[in-house]
Amino acid sequence: MDFLHLDALLQSGQQLACKEKRSVPLMYMWHGKYYIGGAHGISGILYMLLLLVSNNDKYLENTLNCVGGVLQVTSAILQSGRNLAHKEKIKVPLMYRWYGEYYVGAAHGISGILYTLLLAKKYLSQTELDTLLRPTIDYLQGIRYPSKNFPSSLNSDSDRLVHWCHGAPGAVYLFTEAYKVFGDDQYMQTALDCGEVVWKRGLLAKGYSICHGVSGNAYTFLHLYQVTGDLKHLHRACQFADWCFTYGKHQTQIPDRPLSLFEGKLHYT
Repeated sequence: MDFLHLDALLQSGQQLACKEKRSVPLMYMWHGKYYIGGAHGISGILYMLLLLVSNNDKYLENTLNCVGGVLQVTSAILQSGRNLAHKEKIKVPLMYRWYGEYYVGAAHGISGILYTLLLAKKYLSQTELDTLLRPTIDYLQGIRYPSKNFPSSLNSDSDRLVHWCHGAPGAVYLFTEAYKVFGDDQYMQTALDCGEVVWKRGLLAKGYSICHGVSGNAYTFLHLYQVTGDLKHLHRACQFADWCFTYGKHQTQIPDRPLSLFEGKLHYT
């Protein structure tokens, strides 16, 4: 993404929101659905804008354009979450839905959305952090399975997915960031619990991918090592990496896109 295309991206979101008569400043469609999630939706656009802001502080005009985009996108995400929670009478400040499911995971769900919002904390008010984001994060803590894994969606009672896209491996990023923002030890403990879930159950038959494979789960430990400095997590990351390096030996299922970055083996490069 370069700055020449930034205005076009924001304008397209504004035009679609106006066309669909939505009470949000921006909206984007994926597979015919309004999509907020981090993998293909507006939260991913927010993450991109935050990277542009952080990497271009020498260029004031470009940075100001990016900041304007960040403010529009964060407003759209918060408004969408509040609108849905109110409409569906859900007792939580923010909620998001895609294809009829209230997904929880990092790729399509609320944990990935909340994570990107926390990364944009300096563009949010303290009131928004305390009354919208924090209660929603606390709600997610309360829906964990007894195993400390997270459900793939709010209506799921099947404790079986331990992927970056669905489950504890993706939730770890939200809770380490929540710890940094709010300084509450319970969030760090939740992140560490995620690491234990991945260590016990994170070697997957689906293969080696980032999205729903062992590489994505290995990043759980690298992230925890970066946050805590505890060599235990680095050791675990190395063990998972060693498992991945024997490519073809452990995989029992072929990914949908075997050569892609997130679902295949391109990430090895």
